[in-house]
Amino acid sequence: MGHRAGVWLFDWMMPGIYDMLIARTKTIDELLRAEAPSVQQVVILGAGYDMRGFRLHHEGLQIFEVDQPAVQARKKAKVAQIPNLPSASVHYVPVDFSCQLVDEELRKVPSFDPKAASLIIFEGVTQYIPREAVASTIKAMDSISGEGSTFFMSYVDEQVQTPEKVVGAGYANPQKLQQIISYAAKLG
Repeated sequence: MGHRAGVWLFDWMMPGIYDMLIARTKTIDELLRAEAPSVQQVVILGAGYDMRGFRLHHEGLQIFEVDQPAVQARKKAKVAQIPNLPSASVHYVPVDFSCQLVDEELRKVPSFDPKAASLIIFEGVTQYIPREAVASTIKAMDSISGEGSTFFMSYVDEQVQTPEKVVGAGYANPQKLQQIISYAAKLG
């Protein structure tokens, strides 16, 4: 599906959602640009297929992308096909938030410094993992965030998985919306 079709589909299924996602991305990108001079590392929890670590690379800044192993494998394969991609200090940290502790997995990465000032981005993940996993991830990141760290989180309640609660009971095609939500969750 092309970009125009994707935007149209988003707008048709959930009016305003595409604009909200663009605004959220822009806000986080601006936060990263502002924080980059004062932090040594960026941890992107649930990085998915986002290219932020490559798009906004700053010299000397370590980027840790935390996500499911299968998602990271697909991303690495695609990234390897991009010619002339600027070399970035991106480290992939495979984690299943539902059953692994993110702090334990990050500590296994030699270039991760649990005492360094960090920017932690927890974007677009909370609706896909249990509340307990959200809480344990926040607690884990608190335990390995150095002085001067910043934590940014977008929170979407798990009720977003119920179309009627997202768009109202009068929505024309809640089953189709549920299919799209389920498909998006599988993609990561």
